[in-house]
Formats: sequence, structure tokens, C-alpha cells
Amino acid sequence: MQGPVRNEWQYDVFVSYARTDEHFSGRISDITLRIREVFRSLTGRELRLFLDREAISTASLWEQRIMTAVENSAVLIAIQTPSYFTSEWCGREWDVFTMLEAERRDRHKLLPYESLIFPILLTDAALMMTKSPDTHRRVAEMRKRQSINISRLSPQADEFTELVTRLVRDLVVMLDKVSGSGTTDVFSTDEQRLGASARAPGRMIPLVATYSGADQQRFTRLLTEARAATIVGVANGWVADCLEAALTAKRTRAGPDTFWDHLHVVFLADDLLPFIHDEFSIGFPSRADALRERVRRYGQTKRRVMSLLLRFGTAGRWTLYTYPYLLPFVGNIFYLSDDKRIVQLAIPRPSRGEDENLYIDFLDRVDQYFESAFREVVEVSREEHEVVLVGSPGWRPDTFICRSARFRRSVLVEGRNSEDWLAAVLVLTWRQGGEGPEPLLQVNTPHNSTREMSKASHVSGYVNQRDCSQRRGPDHEWLGEFEIAPESIEAAVRRELAADFSIVELPHEPRLTGTVRFFYPDKENLFFYVVEQELPRAHRFTANVQMFPWTVSELLTVRRNQVFSNVLRMFDATMSDNQRDRAARIVGLNLRAHGEPGLALSVADAISQRQVPSSLVERIQADLTATTVYRYAAGRELHIDGLAGLQYRAFFSHLVPAYAGIGIPDSAALLAAISNDPSRAEAVQELGVLYNDGEFMVSIPIEV
Repeated sequence: MQGPVRNEWQYDVFVSYARTDEHFSGRISDITLRIREVFRSLTGRELRLFLDREAISTASLWEQRIMTAVENSAVLIAIQTPSYFTSEWCGREWDVFTMLEAERRDRHKLLPYESLIFPILLTDAALMMTKSPDTHRRVAEMRKRQSINISRLSPQADEFTELVTRLVRDLVVMLDKVSGSGTTDVFSTDEQRLGASARAPGRMIPLVATYSGADQQRFTRLLTEARAATIVGVANGWVADCLEAALTAKRTRAGPDTFWDHLHVVFLADDLLPFIHDEFSIGFPSRADALRERVRRYGQTKRRVMSLLLRFGTAGRWTLYTYPYLLPFVGNIFYLSDDKRIVQLAIPRPSRGEDENLYIDFLDRVDQYFESAFREVVEVSREEHEVVLVGSPGWRPDTFICRSARFRRSVLVEGRNSEDWLAAVLVLTWRQGGEGPEPLLQVNTPHNSTREMSKASHVSGYVNQRDCSQRRGPDHEWLGEFEIAPESIEAAVRRELAADFSIVELPHEPRLTGTVRFFYPDKENLFFYVVEQELPRAHRFTANVQMFPWTVSELLTVRRNQVFSNVLRMFDATMSDNQRDRAARIVGLNLRAHGEPGLALSVADAISQRQVPSSLVERIQADLTATTVYRYAAGRELHIDGLAGLQYRAFFSHLVPAYAGIGIPDSAALLAAISNDPSRAEAVQELGVLYNDGEFMVSIPIEV
């Protein structure tokens, strides 16, 4: 048959062997001669085989002569003698080709058991020197591959011929596979453009792979394969998406609890952002505008990564850092399971966007220089923690006493059953619209929130350590327990608005409208300061923050839809009879508050009889469909699943009265309608009592 011919490959085979084992040179000649003969008999053409016979004295010469051949060879035959894995040159050849093989595996769609490396053993593998970690790693890699052992065979032996023939048959199959269509992208874009002259003998081919643009697919694949990783950057907006995709792939392969051994993500410190020269510097004529956009994009990325890791990360195995100096480099290092370390470095150009950066991939040096460089960056960096306040409500109704602090990543953990309280703010954001004041609520997504996805929510967040800086001593220690002051609440509001939307100038000061307690059955409770805040009318929100204006009627429909959903969830939930009776009491009051006394009675009867008629379920499902609300942003349809927890519970008792105080249309009319309907008024009043009853609320295992 006619063998595969590939113009892009200068050589079919690169033969890697230790030139110091001179007493094996005769056997190596016998092997390569027999391989050529068998290949010719099988394919009818000569094998293009690279076999270097000369000693190599310098690294420069090695790069010039040998690496050109390595990178321009389709497959590698590694002839393993005692000195093979202790040879610096052989080690480099092996490492570079294993990296090339990993690159080519995806492009040529190699099956898991297929390899472009063919080991031939001329010595017992057990006798190989395995003193250094890299030597041990390479031997382990070799043992995972299918090899032929001819260490005890004479070239005249039939078994020798049989083994070599089998190897050549496998080699022909792989050469045919890598000679298929669509494989020219094993070369860089520049090499494809330059054509064959760029791959001519003698051209200096680097020891690295380079490519333009953020290859998110490759980044995700390396993250998926890595057992650990360190990511160093300024504002890689796509990092969070790649982390989520990689973690999903990891858990699909290895189980739901899989995570990296360690994941370090390093950002530049906030106070150094004014000194960055990047695409924003080029795109905005004003330095202030460029800085504002840089800060917004930077904060958005950090919050997105933090949100992802808070939701899905394994505690103690991930850390976010800020680097207090100008970064020495931007890039990533991936620690693979075979102890390889793949390094990616980015070379940004301010005149071009992030997607046009030049990226360089390579294996770390034998002396682990780059691993040390990444480790030094982490060691000098500061851990990026939000430290939230822990305490309890004060003896006066609207006060909170702080007694300690805790890292944000360690709070609100399911099943902790903590009796602690966390201080938080709920900011009732609004602006002047065409018809008067209008509420502004976000739709929670992974890009802007850590929990309660697809819920509509005003801005909320914890009161943290920075907001109470007046309570910290010269060494940043806490100065005993204290009551959270009004200026700390205002600081928290301003910090959240600046971080989420880059809003720093406000039409008026934040105004406290009251406090609300939120009880969880299995984690810390929350003490909310409810604050009303007008936002600048001219401010434009970016699509990914999902901020929308709403009418009171729309919010009422969203909440009504949520009540129907809660009723169906209660029907299906696993609870004791007593718990179900308590849940039914809450959902019945909510149905009455929305003017559904008849449906409330039907639900109560079904629960008391411990049997839910299918006709009742069908009716509620129809009501659920009829009240579904959607929002649209950047071509996406967002299904609204309800109001975020506190805002659902406090809608009638706190939000609507606050809206009426602001002058939001229809809010006063809604309060009047409830007041004029005794059933609704009684239900709203009783809901306010029950939602504030800690013992009652923590006994119900579902959100009602």
C-alpha cells in the first residue's frame, strides 16, 4: 500500500536516544535499519527518519538543530537506555514532544489509548535511574504507554522482527491519522501564513507554542486536566466562565465533590489600577473615564470569580489574592497529575484588546524556575477576603451589636446550624423615570450574585470590616464589641453601589427606613438595615448587571407567581405533619394577602386531609404559568423566579410602605386596597408577626 505522505511534516519519525550510552550505538543502528526496512515493505516508500549522530555541546546548538526536528516530526520513537531519563537533552526532547502530543491529540482526534510516542526498551525499566522528580515523572509517563521490550533479544531473533513489525504497523496507523485533513493548525497562525518556507530546515523554531487571542477552550481544558492551578492577571473577564466550565467537566468525570488540590487566583491591588496602561487607556480620551471603566471591569471579574467559588468551591482549597506591586507577569501555571507543570504567559499590547494578546505556552524548566516565580507572587500577595461582622441584635429594636468577625467564604454554609447573626444592608434603589420614581431591581445571575439565582432583588450586601474602620486599632485588631454606627451603614451602602455599578456620586445621602430580621433554619440569621437610595437618572447600567426598572404591579405579579410556586413545592416537600401544617399556614396567609382567600381555603383543606387533589395542582400550575414574568437583556430571555428572600417576606411590611414614602406610583393605592380588605389586611399583619418569629420560621425546612 502507499504510505502517508505529509508535506507539512519534515520528518515522519524523530528518534530520541541517549548519545552517552555508546555501547548501545550498534543496537540503535540495527533497530532503525529494521524499522526502515519494515516501513518500506509496508508502505512502498522511504521513512523520513531523523537520527542525530553527532554530540551536542551547547543548548543553543541543541535548540537550532534538534528542536527544529522535534517540532517538525509527526511521531517520536524513544529508545530507552540506562542514561535516557538522566540525560538533559533526552529529557528536553521527551518533555517537548509530550507537550506537542497533548496539543495534537485534540486537533487530530486521537483516542485515549492512541499515542504519538513509541517507547523501545533496550534496558530493564526497573534499572532506570529515578532520583530526581523529573526523572521519576518521565519514567512514570513512559510506563503508561505501550512499549516494546527488546532488551534481551538479538536482531536476528524472530521475536525481535515480530515486535518491530508490530511497532511499525502502529506507527503507520498514526502517521495516517495525523496526515488527515484539517490538521495544518498544529502550526501557529504565523507558520500557516508563511507556508513551507517557515518550516524549512535550519529555521529557529522556539521551544514554546504561541498563539494570538485568548484561547478559552484550551484554558478550560488545561484547568480540567490540572490537579492544581495558579492564575495571575489584572482583569481577565472570561476566567470565571472557564473556571465554571472546567469544574463542571471535572465533576462530571470524577464526582460532585471534585475540586482542585489548590486554586490560587491573583489580582492586581485596587490602588495600582490608575497606573495600568491598557486597552481602556487607548479607548477613552479621558484618563478618568478609562480608570472608571477599568475599575468597573476589574471589580466585576473579581466578584464573578468570588461568586463562583463561594457557590461551588471546596473550603480551604481556593484563595483569592491581591498583589501589592506592579505584576512581574500575567499568566497561569497548571500542575498536571503526571507532575508536569504547563506555563502560560500573556504578552498584552495596550493598543489591542484582551482577545488579541499574544499567549505563550511551554513546560516549566527542569529547575522549576517558573513554578518558583508564580509561588513568589502568591507569597507576596495579600489574601482577598471580605471580613463580615458577626454578633446579635441589640436590646433596642434597630441596633446590632458586633462581637466578632468572620471571612465571608465561611458564612451561610448549608447545615452549619449556627445561631450567630450577620449584619447586612438592603438598599431600596430607585430613580426618577418618565412616570415618576421607579424601583430598580437586579435579576440575580452568576455574574452579579452568589445565591438566589433568577430572583429579582434590590442591592444587598454584608456590613464588613472596612465599613467599621473606626473600630480598628493601629494593628487592625478589633477594639471589643460595639454597636454598628449610622456612618458604617452609609459606608456599606456606598461601597456596594460603587463596587456593583461604579456609582460614587449620589443625589442624596442614604436614608434608613428600618430594620428587618431574616431567619434561616440551618445557618446564620441576617439582620438587615433597610435603606432607601435614589440613583442618578443619567447612569447607564451595563447589560451584565441585569438592572431593570419595575412597576409596583409587576413586582406584585412576580411575588404572586412565587406564592404559587411555594405552594407546589410544599405539596412535594418531605416534612413532618407539624412542619407541613406550619408551612401551610404561611402559604395560606400569602394567598390571602394576594386576594386569593378561596384558593387559600382549598390548600388548607388539602393539607388537613393529607391528600392533594390533582384538580387543585392543575389549577395552581395554570396560575403559575399565567403569572410568569420575563425580562430581556443583550438578546437573552430571563425568567424571573420571584423576589429574593427578605424582599419576598418583607414586601408588604417594608418595601411597599417605603415605596409609598418615595412616591412610587401605585404603591399608596396598593396599601389602601389592602387596608380596605379585612382578609388581606389581617393576612399581611399576621405574616409580619410570623416572619419575625424565629422559633416558628426555623422549624420550616423550605422557603415559604
